[in-house]
Amino acid sequence: MHFYKIPVSEKTFETKDSVSLHFKAIELPEEFNTFHPGQHLTLKLTIKDKEYRRSYSMSSAPGQNEISISIKKVDDGIVSNFIFDKLNAGDSLELSGPEGHFFIKPDSEKRQNYYFFAAGSGITPIFSMIQSLLENEPKSNVYLFYGNRTEEDIMFHKQLIDLSKKYQDQFYVEFTLSRLKGNLLPFLASKKKIWEGLKGRINKDSIQKFFEKYPPRNLNSQYYLCGPGDFIEGTKENLLLSNIDPKAVHAEYFTIPLHPSSDSKISNLSSVRLIVHLNNKTHELQVPGNKKILDSILDAKLDPPYSCSSGACSTCMAKIIQGNVHMDVSLALEPEEIEQGYILTCQSRPLTELIEIKY
Repeated sequence: MHFYKIPVSEKTFETKDSVSLHFKAIELPEEFNTFHPGQHLTLKLTIKDKEYRRSYSMSSAPGQNEISISIKKVDDGIVSNFIFDKLNAGDSLELSGPEGHFFIKPDSEKRQNYYFFAAGSGITPIFSMIQSLLENEPKSNVYLFYGNRTEEDIMFHKQLIDLSKKYQDQFYVEFTLSRLKGNLLPFLASKKKIWEGLKGRINKDSIQKFFEKYPPRNLNSQYYLCGPGDFIEGTKENLLLSNIDPKAVHAEYFTIPLHPSSDSKISNLSSVRLIVHLNNKTHELQVPGNKKILDSILDAKLDPPYSCSSGACSTCMAKIIQGNVHMDVSLALEPEEIEQGYILTCQSRPLTELIEIKY
């Protein structure tokens, strides 16, 4: 992967545990300024002499004078805590160009419904999509159902409210909170307004009420989900129970589910011939049969694209030319991509003695 060293122009705090890093568009290579709403950038950092890579979605929309990525601090998260606590405006980061298959291409002639479901920091790519749709696809209607634990956890709260007012006949947003604080003491009640919005998690009942309140105005509808894996699995299941076409449901997992579906078809090959087409070069390797393909390629000191290594992003995607593999997790790929032979190399284990892949 090719990385560019880019200075952070500004760092803003979105909530008590989330930040946005901003980069001036004029200081970025052209490939950064032609991204699709919903895509992400990969960061490479060295912390205490160890290299880390992480993918973070862009919260800004194409055409703005800056590109922004938004990051939520994770308990024990080495990279997110470093960014939150140590990184400052003026510091430089190593960034690779935009990637990802969870995106939209706004079209001024389209007339359809977009239903967005987000939890926590899953709003980040969706915020980019919503801004772009409202600006570039005026005939479509946009609906957002956004869940958080508390009001203080809502990222882009004011911006979303302002957009709903500016585009009041096109954009509609509902917030729901799952961890409301107890009744305020009398002397605090006058200082803080009590939450009067929806309460509880996004689930079957609340989704049904959301659709009843915001029925489709146009013939075609698309559904976009982003957040933790279990949130996506549950929301997707509830959408499909409403007879929604699975091909109209698109998801990006910020984490994999606690119990991802996976079969146990794992072979015990001792050695595998691995042919890798990477950066217009062909490499032939003899690798252990019980090791994931990405790990074997990294062991050979090659430089393949990768980021999360957990199956939640698609940065390490490659296409199988020969052979078969087992993917422990394949959530970042669409079913049609799997049918076409694409794999996540970070989750793929050989099932045949010859494997040939192309990045």
